[in-house]
Amino acid sequence: MIKRTILFPLILLTGVIFLFASNAHALDISIGASGWYAWWKMQNDDGGDDTTGPEPLYGPVLAINFSPNWSLTTVFLYGKYKFGDSGDGPGDIDRYDSDTALNYSFNRYIKAFGGFKFMGYDWGDGDHMSYGPALGLAFTLPLIDNFYLLLNVSGMYLIGKENTQDETTGEKVEIDYFEYGVNSNISLAYYIAPASTSIILGFRYQYFEINYDKYQGDSQLSFYGATLAAVYSFSI
Repeated sequence: MIKRTILFPLILLTGVIFLFASNAHALDISIGASGWYAWWKMQNDDGGDDTTGPEPLYGPVLAINFSPNWSLTTVFLYGKYKFGDSGDGPGDIDRYDSDTALNYSFNRYIKAFGGFKFMGYDWGDGDHMSYGPALGLAFTLPLIDNFYLLLNVSGMYLIGKENTQDETTGEKVEIDYFEYGVNSNISLAYYIAPASTSIILGFRYQYFEINYDKYQGDSQLSFYGATLAAVYSFSI
């Protein structure tokens, strides 16, 4: 399921490129790498509360500007967390976080975006994978010289399945759920003109509420920490 879900943003990206390419005289492309050094806080309705990290998540960034108004962006992050060092938790958890969005710029300061969100976790005897739509707004505020303040906030509604073990019987079970949440980011960007490269340093906060269909006790997840990205831009 992980591979199929990760492929969806790539298929969407390819389709939009062909859709716009016939009318575009040039494409502005940005490629780079992004990192998120984040804590993970997990809370349950039964009173459970656990925090781990910070741990690094990292991955590629791609953005394509088709016109002054329209662009497409995609980011994929991967990291590894550890819960329950004393043996009472799931241990190592692989964490996936992906966003693919179509953006519309009203002007140089404000843009709206909507797209596809994928988020997942994979541990030794189970996994938790979800996907769905996301909508948001982003703001760019010029400061001095080549410095910019970047702000964005979005809301998400995801559906998915969790494969885990029943705590009573030990049998494998599959649980349907939906989750909704918000994602916010504030960053300071510096554009290095001779190198056509942007360096972006900031802070990201992500919150999700998980509602299980067959499970008494929902969960709340928070991820927060510093972000760093380097992006190189060129035209074709």
